[in-house]
Amino acid sequence: MNNLKNIQTILPALLVLNSDERANQQKYLW
Repeated sequence: MNNLKNIQTILPALLVLNSDERANQQKYLW
């Protein structure tokens, strides 16, 4: 269960990082 809690905490952080990276890439593309 502890591992599952960790995943639930990490996943949103990864998604946020991912969307930030995508925004940065779009900046470079434009």
